[in-house]
Amino acid sequence: MKKRIPFFKGQRFRWLMMYNTCITTIIVAAFSLMIFVPLQGQELSELKDDIAEFKVNDSILGVKHTQFAAETALLIKYLKALEQKEKRFNGSARFGFAGDRTDAASLYKINGGISVYRGYFPDKFEFTNDVGIVLSNGQFTENVSNIFMTYDHTLLVGDSLFLEDYAVMSRFSDEFLGIEQRYELGGGIILARWSKNLTTNGKKELRQISKLRFVPPVAGSDSLTICVEGDCQRFKLQNTEGNDAAQIHNSQQLAKVAIRKKYNRFRAALLAGMIFETEKGFAADTVSTLIGTQYIHQSFNATQFLRWEVRPTLDLKPNDNWTIKIRPFFKMPMPWEWYSEVSKNGIVSKEIDYRIDFQSSVSIKLAEKMNKQASFEVQYRILYDNAPRRTFLDLPTPDGNPVFLSAQKTHQLVRLMFQVGF
Repeated sequence: MKKRIPFFKGQRFRWLMMYNTCITTIIVAAFSLMIFVPLQGQELSELKDDIAEFKVNDSILGVKHTQFAAETALLIKYLKALEQKEKRFNGSARFGFAGDRTDAASLYKINGGISVYRGYFPDKFEFTNDVGIVLSNGQFTENVSNIFMTYDHTLLVGDSLFLEDYAVMSRFSDEFLGIEQRYELGGGIILARWSKNLTTNGKKELRQISKLRFVPPVAGSDSLTICVEGDCQRFKLQNTEGNDAAQIHNSQQLAKVAIRKKYNRFRAALLAGMIFETEKGFAADTVSTLIGTQYIHQSFNATQFLRWEVRPTLDLKPNDNWTIKIRPFFKMPMPWEWYSEVSKNGIVSKEIDYRIDFQSSVSIKLAEKMNKQASFEVQYRILYDNAPRRTFLDLPTPDGNPVFLSAQKTHQLVRLMFQVGF
């Protein structure tokens, strides 16, 4: 049976504290920036909920003014509510628990995490923290943890959903794969194909903001055309210096795209980018030698690599209560670092240095009330490292060859989580 590896020990503890301090400082700075620098989007906070600055060109149309003014007031009020959702922080907290206990031993496993995001279109910031904790016979071990922070910006190309760029920073540890700490910093682009089919709630919101339509005023013109359900009328601006009409029009168009992104039933995408990686790892195992079975723990110096990654993406939302996500990451080495090789006494271990991180989840909404919701989530994840940390040791063996010590290549995780959104 393999001996449990202490998570904090000597030099490893000091190294961990140094890097945790660095990453915490960066995260705090990024959060401060996001709070004080608003994301791009609707800007209607200064606009009144009416069109008093417009008057009818033709007195015959005066009867339409009251109706159009009321519809415009409702639209502006609704767009303001959507704008506030874009500007505030939203998120969710999740947790899962499993335990076994006898008179002689106990084993408890706790999984938890929190996600916070701000904005949806054209900019979105997201922060996620997940942790897995094992408590075995009173001994505490953090065996898997992940901090993930990303910023996405949708570029205005075509239907505004085809192309995105992103920046990402993450910190990851996995005791099973011999990863004490791994930090990644990178960015790239996402090519996406969104269907135009929305869920029931999406169709409802889209109808609500599409009932009234503003035709952007022509530069230098003192008139504005407003359409309600196909009935269009032209109004005259009293204040030709203002840009309220264009502001409402732009906000309405952004809201339509944001609703399409949020309530879309199907999305297929391909992510491609570059990441800079810093990793501190170890290998540990029980080996057989001439002097008996020994438990060996070997630490390795930190390494830095530049990698490129691709990630096919499939997101499904059959209805407003179900969400399915499939996202496999393929992290590949640069051509000049294609192989990872270790050798001793003429014996060589040579592997292509690539990794696969397959992530999938199914989320089922259980209840929703007062902008809060409860859901149940199933997560399945496979981590595969084709060239893990490994080395040859000068230990006596029956065949005279050095002992080959390697970290594990594969780690599978299954998590059942209860989630509360806020």
